[in-house]
Amino acid sequence: MHFYVLGSGSAGKKQLKKDQPQVKSGTPPDGKSNISSGWNTGSFPLSSHLKDPKWLKALQADFKSEYFQDIENYLKAEVAAGKQIFPPPDMVFHAFNLTPMDKVGKVTRYTKYVC
Repeated sequence: MHFYVLGSGSAGKKQLKKDQPQVKSGTPPDGKSNISSGWNTGSFPLSSHLKDPKWLKALQADFKSEYFQDIENYLKAEVAAGKQIFPPPDMVFHAFNLTPMDKVGKVTRYTKYVC
């Protein structure tokens, strides 16, 4: 899971432990830094954007974990500071919302560590 925080520069980078989702500063891969990202205080909790109850149950422990709470708190602070966050909140779990859990044979946890 990657989030892009626009306008935060190097001061906005958060050190995350290995195997955690990454928060990056800069322009998102599609380069669309001039559009509203749709984030607001109503965008939280992030789990509210996951629609499939089976995925919600499977990921419940992750949503309660310290690293996930750290990411949500960081994103809340950036939203409050007026920063744009990408992807938009309704796209964070888009792949899960498009793929019902009972259609997935096996999920392997893969985390890309970015220095």
